[in-house]
Amino acid sequence: MILLDTHVLIWMSSDPKKLTKRAHDAIRGAREVGRENSGVAIAAITLWELAWMAHSGRLQVAGSVDSYVRETVSRVIVRSLTAEIAALAVQMPADFFKRSGRSDDRGDSGGRRIGTADGG
Repeated sequence: MILLDTHVLIWMSSDPKKLTKRAHDAIRGAREVGRENSGVAIAAITLWELAWMAHSGRLQVAGSVDSYVRETVSRVIVRSLTAEIAALAVQMPADFFKRSGRSDDRGDSGGRRIGTADGG
């Protein structure tokens, strides 16, 4: 199973050309039927992030926020945010997003939680 960050889910559903070949191959591999632990997942907090981005205008969507979120997550598994995941999220190094190539100026971000939802 692969756990997608919010921006990867958005690109996968609306602009797949933004995905790197490596990301595309990883998602395709995770969807292969018959593989142990197969599937593409998101953390539950991603639902809120999608809704917030659509509502605030950071994403332009056709239709309602509700219909956008439902359609975007219709082909993925939604994983709960557990106590273990929350504890792991706050233990990530302060420079995690800079090292991963992401800019994160929001401080306590949903992305920090999403990045650890699979324990890694």
